[in-house]
Amino acid sequence: MSCRYPSLIARIPLMVSPPGRIWLRTMALLPIFLSPLAFSAETIRERVGYAYAAGSETLLYTEHHQEWWKSGRILRDTVTYRDAQGGIIGEKHVDFRIRESAPKFLLRNIRTGHSEGATTDSNKLQVSFRLSQSAPLKKEALELPEGAIVDAGFDRFVENNWEALIQGDTFVQPFLVPSRLQFIDFRIRRIDDGSDPERATFEMATESALLRFFAPAITVVYSIRDRTLLEYDGVSNMRNARGENLDVEILFQPSRQAVTSASSST
Repeated sequence: MSCRYPSLIARIPLMVSPPGRIWLRTMALLPIFLSPLAFSAETIRERVGYAYAAGSETLLYTEHHQEWWKSGRILRDTVTYRDAQGGIIGEKHVDFRIRESAPKFLLRNIRTGHSEGATTDSNKLQVSFRLSQSAPLKKEALELPEGAIVDAGFDRFVENNWEALIQGDTFVQPFLVPSRLQFIDFRIRRIDDGSDPERATFEMATESALLRFFAPAITVVYSIRDRTLLEYDGVSNMRNARGENLDVEILFQPSRQAVTSASSST
């Protein structure tokens, strides 16, 4: 899958000296101002996530999102992954137009050859996974279970079930694990005590006690004001040279509107 807007990717600024964690957490809580056209025309919003090695101040990579929105709904997201020196190490394209919580996507790790993705074919989800450039490409056609979550569709699930999650409801949802070419049930619930009026913390953990041993829980922090992702703590979709998922803490800057287009695509 190629990006339809390559010129925009080239305009993403490099962050050779990343901002500190305190600055990022402060900036993430500032209001986001959009022009009135944001809700009537197609707009592009940019946001950057800084991925640190878990438990350290070591910056592993940054992820630069360019999100296409229309009428308050996300349509597509193009993500460019850069190492700490600013070199491109991967890319991901996500298409939410058919299913918000189970979008089509394709991820490529340029350094290792790792790739994974999912697309729809008739009533099935075509899932693919390759561990490295020399590894075989694995494919599987899966039935799409009710309430399925795929990749970045987790954000849309949180947004669409916000009130119930904030009130403490627990959800068990099938989440696609591309490396296993299958859906696995994950428990999603709020885990903070509600004392912070600006932030809410949620946990996603597999229902299987055996799988929890190999796949530790993921925690995410969202802004209560605008329901945007502020922090992610858990395994990354970026892998090292041995094919292992990186264990990271990602801090996100607030998004900003980059371009307003009169495009009528839906």
